[in-house]
Amino acid sequence: MNKEQVLEALKNVTYPGFTKSIVDFGFVKDVAINDKSVRIIVDITSSADEVKMQII
Repeated sequence: MNKEQVLEALKNVTYPGFTKSIVDFGFVKDVAINDKSVRIIVDITSSADEVKMQII
């Protein structure tokens, strides 16, 4: 798996209440891949914890 494949998969994760993805909104800040795991850093601008939990 590479970074482009991860980002493509994340395009299926929509921001609650919108049709745009977290990738389209620019919330995905970093994708790091090693042999056994993928680490994704997401910066969600909403102050509502319930919105953040819906994405996670």
